Amino acid sequence: MQTAPVPGPEPGENAPGLLREGARGLPETSPWLGVTTAIATRSVGLWTLLGLPLLVVALLRGRWFCRNMCPTGLIAEYAGKLGGRRARLLRSFPVLGPFVVVIGICSAVVGYPALIWLDPLSIFNGFFSSLRWPLTLAGALPMTGLLFIVVLGILCPSAWCYRICPLGFSLEMLGALGRALRGRSRLHYRAAVFTERRVVTASLAAGAAALFARRWGASTPVLRPPGSAPEETFTALCSRCGNCVRACPHHILEPDLGRSGALGLLTPVVVLRDDYCSESCNECLRVCPNGAIATLDLTEKRRLAMGYARVDRSRCWAWEDGIPCMRCSETCPYGAIEAAVVDGLDCPVVDPDVCRGCGKCQLACPVGGLAIRVEPRPRARLDAVRVRSTRIPD
Repeated sequence: MQTAPVPGPEPGENAPGLLREGARGLPETSPWLGVTTAIATRSVGLWTLLGLPLLVVALLRGRWFCRNMCPTGLIAEYAGKLGGRRARLLRSFPVLGPFVVVIGICSAVVGYPALIWLDPLSIFNGFFSSLRWPLTLAGALPMTGLLFIVVLGILCPSAWCYRICPLGFSLEMLGALGRALRGRSRLHYRAAVFTERRVVTASLAAGAAALFARRWGASTPVLRPPGSAPEETFTALCSRCGNCVRACPHHILEPDLGRSGALGLLTPVVVLRDDYCSESCNECLRVCPNGAIATLDLTEKRRLAMGYARVDRSRCWAWEDGIPCMRCSETCPYGAIEAAVVDGLDCPVVDPDVCRGCGKCQLACPVGGLAIRVEPRPRARLDAVRVRSTRIPD
């Protein structure tokens, strides 16, 4: 039976608001994030183009952004002032940045951009995107990245910016290239570090590790936001910037604390505890800076499934106890739960080809969501989770 169409959001409805809108814009400007993502996905999107101004500035002024605008660098600098001068410790600290850049680019070539989460703008954004009260472990863990940089700055001033940061070294290399193109100097970038042997070794290691992680690193499937990349690449594409977690008005996205394995640590997972993935909301699909979650409009989002509901007949009142109950079917916004007549009693049956896995049925279940639960679709790709039209209009 057809029901009244579910309206889309009116202008201003589900609007992110000032705080949620503040989660957008910062990671998108990172050339390190944009270039590695573009290489891995073989595509250039709007978010990637936002990093072009910094590339131009780097060709002309090198690390100008690092010294004048990078918020993570500013925090590291002030942390260094707290720690005082430790030049000897800094000289003994290994120069890791060039290897991070090489590993990131080489792994992106094979489609698994490792170490993308070391982007300083994503680390800074992830810290503030996790600020919620009351503070939980899932909210506190994403803050550790920026806290680590602060502690490192106190113990070894400038170590993050001049020894580790991939964005800083990328801009420094572009600056060296720009000076060479203008004839101001020869193209000679840190020869003591960037030797051919080390570059080749790091490249081969990065490619092999990325291929291994992509082929065998996929963990136990978890619920991801609708439109997410396949699990075997999602854990690499996600920069842990926290944009989607902060943008979700229903607060069903949380940083993963290990359910998807070590490779998926701090990536967003769907937790259907207090709300469901509304058919009138696509906020998380609008804020991902690097393609881990596809940028889709509301109509396209309604055609995607992030999971499917499964009825546990041993716990269901109708199936097990003969008690009339079709609460899950009554609340399903997609008409995916039908009635099977057993001994004259309607019992719920889920059509997996229609179910989007939004979780509304799970929240409505009078057995506390135990009789019907949403499960992830294992290793689902975008073209594999499209479902046929139902009562939700296109």
